[in-house]
Amino acid sequence: MKHNKNILIVNTFGIGDVLFSTPLLEVLKRTLPGVEISYICNKRTCHVLKNNKNVSNIIVFEKDHFRDVAKKSKIRFLKMFLALCKKIKSLDADIMIDLTLNYRASLIGKILGIPRRIGFNYRNRGKFLTNRIELEGFDKKHVALYYLDLLKLIGLEIPDNIFTSAFCLKEDEEWADNFMKTKSINKKFILGVVPGGGKSWGSEARYRRWPVSHFAHVTDRLIHDFQIPILLFGDSTEAELCKNMESFMRNPIINIAGKTTVGQFMALVSRCSIIFCNEGGPLHISVALKIPTVSIFGPVDEKIYGPYSPEISKHIVVSNRASCLPCYAKFKHRKCESITCLNSISEDEAYNAIRGLMEKLGKQPMYSGNKKNE
Repeated sequence: MKHNKNILIVNTFGIGDVLFSTPLLEVLKRTLPGVEISYICNKRTCHVLKNNKNVSNIIVFEKDHFRDVAKKSKIRFLKMFLALCKKIKSLDADIMIDLTLNYRASLIGKILGIPRRIGFNYRNRGKFLTNRIELEGFDKKHVALYYLDLLKLIGLEIPDNIFTSAFCLKEDEEWADNFMKTKSINKKFILGVVPGGGKSWGSEARYRRWPVSHFAHVTDRLIHDFQIPILLFGDSTEAELCKNMESFMRNPIINIAGKTTVGQFMALVSRCSIIFCNEGGPLHISVALKIPTVSIFGPVDEKIYGPYSPEISKHIVVSNRASCLPCYAKFKHRKCESITCLNSISEDEAYNAIRGLMEKLGKQPMYSGNKKNE
């Protein structure tokens, strides 16, 4: 394979999926000197790539916006589509790595003359790929490893010491520093709490969310025992959820839900000592930023979608080992109204996991008891 290739990655899924592709980016840059990598992703996920030295160009593609425009004006849609094709054509890509699990990206790549198009043949959607891996679903190993397997199709060897990564922009770092000063947060140990997450599941996000009352009670106990400041995170759609969590609490916290961009959230996360969250994008951002985590997993298998880090002992997954798990497998979710896998995880389990990690990181409790707040 000759050097100085132009490679286009297409991944229109969520934040976690984009971060799972960062090891692939690292391998490409390490093994192909001079390679230029462009990346097509959506508006929400582009922030986790903005300061990644392995990515030369980011093209934002909002498929829902394209779909809405198509319903209102075929002419406007055609103009937008042709503009997107023009951008892709200008990249002069030699290789497209299609992570969409659909046929549209590789079809466009073929029409635009991209000679090599590699990806997964999921449900026979890989007919426009030149090199493909048969796929029924991600079910045997971590998603990041599936992505890395694609590089074998173009003759690359895969090192075993590359993990997810993310980097904050300077302006977001400066914003976070100013925020910390404004809120008089000068303690060395800060806990970030994210009771939402799972946005990529849309209306079914509740299947990935531990009850906010549990988050509240555990957080109260940690404030009582360790006397630490708490940052409460969430996006604009989770502001009400975070207010609800506050209503269950006795102790004050700093609620910043709906008040940050993704980049600002990343910068604040990088200043936390531990992030306590559900499975989802905020977890994977924290892991990529090398911040220790305690995460609650329900229907999703942590072996496939869990923290992908060399320091796995600093990323604790709290889950229920119910016989019905995982009920999200091969991109299908068996609906369960009781959500036993989440609701049966006790507050004590989460508290003890966080407390143990805090002590491992050198933070000792001010109060050594282990009582629940009454």
